[in-house]
Order: sequence, then C-alpha cells, then structure tokens
Amino acid sequence: MTISNLFESLNMTWIVRALALAGIMGQVVPAQSLIPINTEAVKRAVVFLYAADAAGQPDTARELATGFLLEIQTRSDPTKSYFALVTARHVVDPVWACAAPQNPASMYASVNRKTYDPAKDASGVEFIEVPLIVKGKAVWTKHASDAVDAVLVPINYDKFSPNDVATVRMSDFPTPDELRLVGIGDEIVSAGLVPGLSGKKRNYPFFKFGKVSSIPEELGVMQCGMQTKPANHWYIAATLVSGNSGSPIFHLPPGNAVLSFGNGRPFLLGLQSSAVVAGEIAGMTPASLIFEIVESLKLPDANLDRGPTKAAGPPPR
Repeated sequence: MTISNLFESLNMTWIVRALALAGIMGQVVPAQSLIPINTEAVKRAVVFLYAADAAGQPDTARELATGFLLEIQTRSDPTKSYFALVTARHVVDPVWACAAPQNPASMYASVNRKTYDPAKDASGVEFIEVPLIVKGKAVWTKHASDAVDAVLVPINYDKFSPNDVATVRMSDFPTPDELRLVGIGDEIVSAGLVPGLSGKKRNYPFFKFGKVSSIPEELGVMQCGMQTKPANHWYIAATLVSGNSGSPIFHLPPGNAVLSFGNGRPFLLGLQSSAVVAGEIAGMTPASLIFEIVESLKLPDANLDRGPTKAAGPPPR
C-alpha cells in the first residue's frame, strides 16, 4: 500500500468548512484576547492523544501528547484534500526515543463533539482510533533525517469531520522568505495538552506564550533514555511540559511594525519536541522540516503552496 493510498482524498463542501469558523490565521474574533490569531480555530485543529489499552480501547488514564490536524488541498480541485495528523516522532516511535521496547500499533485522538450539554451528557469528547501500524508496517512518515522529531500520520477525515474540528493548511506554513525573517525575541504561542488539567469531559488546550530563544546552525540534543541523541531544533523561551509534545507553535507578528522585520501575519512556526522545564526552554521542530515530510510523500496533485493564497479559490474558512 502506497503512502498516497493511505492518505484518503475526501470531498467536503464549503458549507461544512464554514462550520469550522475562520481559518487558523484568520481575523481575530472580537470576543477573544488581543492576539493576531484565531484561537477558536486553533483549539479545533488541536487534538489530544491517548494510548490504547490491552483491549485496543482508549486508555483515558494515559494522556500521551498533542497533535494537530493538517489539510493538504489538491491543486485541481480545492474541495478535495489529503488529511493527516501531525505530532512529534517520539510519540508514535518510542523505540527511536529509547522510551519503549516496541512501538504502539495504534493510539486515540480525542476531539470535542459539536453538541454537548454538561447537564445531560456524561462526555463531550469523541475518541477516534488512529492506526499506526497496518499489516506489520508503520503507516506514519518521518523525515529523511533521523534528527527530526516530527511525523505525519494519515487519517480518515470522515471520522473527524462530524466533530468540532478545523485544520491547519499549507497556506498556514511560512514561506522560506518569512522563515528567514524570524529572529531572536519574536513572539510565539503554542496550544496543547497539560496532563491532568486539560479537561475530562471536554478538550481544553492551554495556550502558552513565549519568545524565540535560539536558532542554532548546528544540531542540538534530545533525551534518549539515559543518554542524548542529535536533534534538529530551534529553541523557544516558554514553560512547556511533556504533554505539550506535538503541540503546534505559531509565530505572532509583533504589534510594533518597526519590530516586525517584515513578517505581518501569524504562521505555523513548528511543533514542540522537547522541554527543559527547569530552564524554561523548549526544543521546537521547525515548520520547514514538517514541510519537507509533506513534500516527501509526493501526493498526486497536492497543492504545497505556502503563504497567503494568491490565486482565486474557495471562500475563506
């Protein structure tokens, strides 16, 4: 089975898309805090990941990490898309991270249901199984470099779309020029799971704010058991925790245009890989490396254009 077959191209009307609110990088809803990002859409794109128990059911006591839903539209028909779950590699490949003797065959993504009455409903979330190994082979895709802590897992979006979800798109990725303009001190925000605090009946991602701390031109390190291994990281000054692994991290354009260095829109900067809690530093896999994973799939007719959409197309999300 090829990767392109694993990624299901699904039809979805723009009426349904409208229910997911505006885009991740859309205009700020007036009732939200004054940050230039649609936090409601981000909350819908973020999923919480749980382990499967011995019976193959969701183990709600084992909160693993965070992920986010990615949509890759086709160029010839933007209403047809490929869909994937993006998270840190060490979440689905603990053998690589020296954290387990074997890798899990599946995990569960927790998403909020569209309708929920706390007075009547015992739970407001849906647990959706995400296969990781099919017929003895891993279905997730990693980077060509073993130092990149990110993976794409194909998903059947039909199982997700009836719920209260949204997607990050390729247009939410930075262009190479935008990424080059990111500098030390730039503002960031992440959204993810905090084990024990992110809700039992609903998903409540925690938004955490910080700054770009270091952009090294060499490999860093990440923990691998009692040792370390090379990691292709940028570093973020923010207090992030283990459950935040796989959380999307967004670049926020500063309010002062003089300090914006030309970046005038928020975009996906990367995902959280590791955290040094005592040092209030987190390792981040840059979005450019996630893009290279997408590119390596060679999905037929995929529109991999990054940055604001220039051509006429469907109405905004």
